[in-house]
This record gives sequence, C-alpha cells and structure tokens, in this order.
Amino acid sequence: MTTSWVDRGRLARMEVRAYLFQVRGLIPGIEVPSLIVHRLTPGDLDGWGPEDLLLLVENARHQLDRQRNDIEAVRQRAQFLFSTCLGALGLFGLAAAQFAQSLGWFCLALFAGSLVLAAMLGAAGVVVARKELRIVDSAHLSSISPPVLKILAKGSAGSVATGENTLATLITVYRDAVFLLILGMIAFAAAFVATL
Repeated sequence: MTTSWVDRGRLARMEVRAYLFQVRGLIPGIEVPSLIVHRLTPGDLDGWGPEDLLLLVENARHQLDRQRNDIEAVRQRAQFLFSTCLGALGLFGLAAAQFAQSLGWFCLALFAGSLVLAAMLGAAGVVVARKELRIVDSAHLSSISPPVLKILAKGSAGSVATGENTLATLITVYRDAVFLLILGMIAFAAAFVATL
C-alpha cells in the first residue's frame, strides 16, 4: 500500500505539531496531546463469562505494565540524548572563534547549533512533559454497585489506547530529536572542515 503525497504531508504536519507540543510541555501544568495511533475501542462484553472477563483484565494489566516500561525506556534514552546535545552545544561554543572570519560559515554553524538546540528541547520534553496514561481508579470502582467485573474489564481495556498513543508520541518525538541532532552535527562538521 502506497501513501500519497497528501497523506505524507499530513503526517509530517502531525509530527511537527507533536514535537512542538512536547517542547511546550516543558512549561509546568501544560497538557501535551498525543498522536492518535490506536483507534480501537473496547467491544461489547455482553455474554462474556467471569473467566473471560478476568482474562481480559489480566491482559490489559500486562499491556499497561509494558507501556509504562516502554515509556520509561524512552525517557531514559531521551535523558542521554539531552546530555549529548548539551555537550554538542558546548563544543559548538568552543569552536565559535573558528567561524568568525566568514559570515557564510558562521551562519551555517549557527544553523547547526539551532538544530541541536531544537533536538535538546525535544529530548527535554520527552523527559519531563506530562505523560497521559489511564488506569481504572479503585476508589471510584469501590463506589459502583456489584457486579463490577464487567465494568473493570471494559475500563481496563479502554485504558490501553491512551497509553499506546502516549508511547507512540514519545517515540516519534525522540526519533525526530535524534534526526535533528544528526543534521546539526553534519552541518557543524561541514562548516568546521570548510574553515580549516
């Protein structure tokens, strides 16, 4: 299945928006929307027996645990990326005098620094911005009249989509931040070699 240029453009705009929202999430209290990649909704559980409902709850619990672990893994990689970007910006600062003789190469080095700064902000957003995850609230569940197993099963299944969307957003922003860092380093290396 091929993707049309219109669809690719729409996906690119969605990625840019997700990146900018993640960076905006550095401001305390700001909600960060997620990309919508998981579009399934829980089905009708009428006719399901208690064993089947328990199996659904257990499966949802495993999915939610995996999501939390995956989100933490992406956050840890983003912390390393943030440190790498910080080091690269320091290196750029040390080499700034090298570019002072030529305005063209200075502008390229400045462009490279701005790409790395954008990568650093994206990585910081992945690390600290609010992550949207859902679980069934036990306190709320305790106020519902029995039987609660079907409500718990439906709520647990419904929680999975939110975590999948959040995880997909973090992976996308992290990937884009790595891409920006690589572009910035290539631009910086080209400018540095040209001024030797």
